[in-house]
Amino acid sequence: MKLSTSLDYISIGGNSNGDCIDWGRNNIVAYGAQNFVALLCPIQSTVIATLPGHKDRVNHVKWIPSIIGTSEESELISASSDSTLIHWKKNESTGIYEIYEVLKSHTDSVTSCSIVRFPDNSLMLCSTSADNTVKIWIRESVADAKWSVIQSIEFKPRMMECCALSFLPNTKNIPVLALGGVEPKIHPVFQEMCIISASMDKTMIIWRPEKNSGIWMDDVRVGDMGGNILGLYSGVFSPDGEYILSHGYNGAFHLWKNPSVQYGHWEPQIIPSGHFAPVQDLMWSPDFNYFISSSTDRTLRLFGEWKRDGEDGKELKSWHEIARPQIHGYDLECFSFIFGKNHAVVSGAEEKILRVFFGSQNFVDTLSNISRVKYENDGQQRPMAANQPSLGLSNKPFFSAEQSESQSDQPAEFTMTGEDNEALGEGGFEEPVFFNPEVLDKPPFEEHLLQSSLWPEIQKLYGHGNEIIAVACSYDGKYLASTCRASSADQANIRIWNVANWKEVAVLKGHTLTIVQLAFSHDNKYLLGVSRDRMWSLWERTDNPNEPYIKVTAAPKSHGRIVWGCSWTHDDKYFATGSRDKAVKIWTNTKEKGWALASTLPTFTAGITTVEFAPKLANEKCHLLAVGDEEGKITIWKGEDTTDGSPIQWSLIETIPSHLSHISDVRRIRWKKLTDNSFNVATCSTDHSVRIFTITINE
Repeated sequence: MKLSTSLDYISIGGNSNGDCIDWGRNNIVAYGAQNFVALLCPIQSTVIATLPGHKDRVNHVKWIPSIIGTSEESELISASSDSTLIHWKKNESTGIYEIYEVLKSHTDSVTSCSIVRFPDNSLMLCSTSADNTVKIWIRESVADAKWSVIQSIEFKPRMMECCALSFLPNTKNIPVLALGGVEPKIHPVFQEMCIISASMDKTMIIWRPEKNSGIWMDDVRVGDMGGNILGLYSGVFSPDGEYILSHGYNGAFHLWKNPSVQYGHWEPQIIPSGHFAPVQDLMWSPDFNYFISSSTDRTLRLFGEWKRDGEDGKELKSWHEIARPQIHGYDLECFSFIFGKNHAVVSGAEEKILRVFFGSQNFVDTLSNISRVKYENDGQQRPMAANQPSLGLSNKPFFSAEQSESQSDQPAEFTMTGEDNEALGEGGFEEPVFFNPEVLDKPPFEEHLLQSSLWPEIQKLYGHGNEIIAVACSYDGKYLASTCRASSADQANIRIWNVANWKEVAVLKGHTLTIVQLAFSHDNKYLLGVSRDRMWSLWERTDNPNEPYIKVTAAPKSHGRIVWGCSWTHDDKYFATGSRDKAVKIWTNTKEKGWALASTLPTFTAGITTVEFAPKLANEKCHLLAVGDEEGKITIWKGEDTTDGSPIQWSLIETIPSHLSHISDVRRIRWKKLTDNSFNVATCSTDHSVRIFTITINE
């Protein structure tokens, strides 16, 4: 069996740094994204690549001016908190940007860089750093030339944080250098005399000189997104002046286009979005029409396919964020869909409460329009939308005027009770904020995601004594299981909740430290938990509603380090566990020993952070297992049931190329079956990115 892999989608937000974006004449925007340099094609609304190489946050990126006589850039420079700069160069045969040279001279974080090209095609680079120096670099025009420092300027006790290199007017070889501290950066556009500025007041302004007086006046003002963003960090023009792009504190981009020659008529455009902090969990919806990811950036983000007709009549498809069900005040750690209910999730965060959310009617209608998925009326009356009071953490349901006229029209689960009061005002609530929820037919802009795509909260589940770590739902939708952070046995419990009435029905004891992941078997017979105490535990469902689960067995010291991940095969004959001890083990139920070790994969080179079996294949005896490690590597393994009862032999059949994969802990891998021979695989990582791969079996 052979597999082929392609990368279909990348979602990752920008770093919260001024000037960490640069728009080249090649119509590619380079930006800092955690430790990556990300490449964005804004016209196509697609992140096309993430370049791994830096060991810390990327603070500044700059396209290298192209060789005189050519029009498009193919090289760029990035500056990072790892004290280095990297010169990237496009491999013309593969189209991949590769590391040409790593520049090491600074001893602390490199904050900015600027570069010019001389008529003889040699290059000059300036870099600023927290080591209180500004360095001037030169690269000669000869083949295979390397960068060298020709001057180091010391600024003590204060550092220079930004720089700009240019040539004196009417010259092409006399450079001039400007240095500055903490101040906004202004980018000129070269079609005519105007400048653009971005501000923490959430706006961008285009300034032009008044013809008679010469006084610079604000000609165009865009932005003012509202919501809970802190402002915009930088703004740039596209090389042709037709677009303006900004990015803000929460990693989001904002794009506007001037479709006419009339100044001031700027229209917002669709632009990719993504998390700006580690992504901790990810899961496909039960119908596999979309997926949700959760992050310590305190959001749940929902991604789906935008399907529309192309100019040739063929259907076009692309992935986009289409809703943000939860924007929280605590770092989100985990979540799960609730099976048996349409568009319902439960999430856990760095608080002691589990929160249950229900998709609004506004979301269902928007999803139907964008993804061309028609949902039948499930008989559940949904609020039109939700909003969040500024002093509260709960998403309050927003009902239409017709629903509000009669309290009896509102579903019982949305009736507010005293225990839900988290804000101020009469009865414990702020006055409601009225707005007009809009049903969309294309992916939303950031301001809509922030303010109009929340899901109403319908329930809180109390019982845990510490922050929530893991939550899972049985496939029949009957029970939820959850865990919290634990440093002793009395905290290391699995709490079982009855979904029908949201009541706690059991507390399962057996571990001594935090249980980090839970997994129900597909037949709903078993519940599996893995923990920091290096063991797994297995629980079997009973017919007794007062004691729904009893302990079957546990495997103390099943691994040598924390067990991070677990997963069941499609037929529930086996489950896998993965650990920081660099081992993946497969377990099965034997007649002689009960649940016991069946096989062990060859030792990995890094700690294992997640494991996930694929859905049923055409060959039902064959199993595919995806493994993610703490270095960002994803591998696919094949095993096949034997006829003589001997252990399954596992073989490595695919390693996702490093330039397509993650660079730190892979937190989740989730399969979606397309055909008997092809799958979508969604992954997320602490490197802030979410990715979708297509994996095809080539027999």
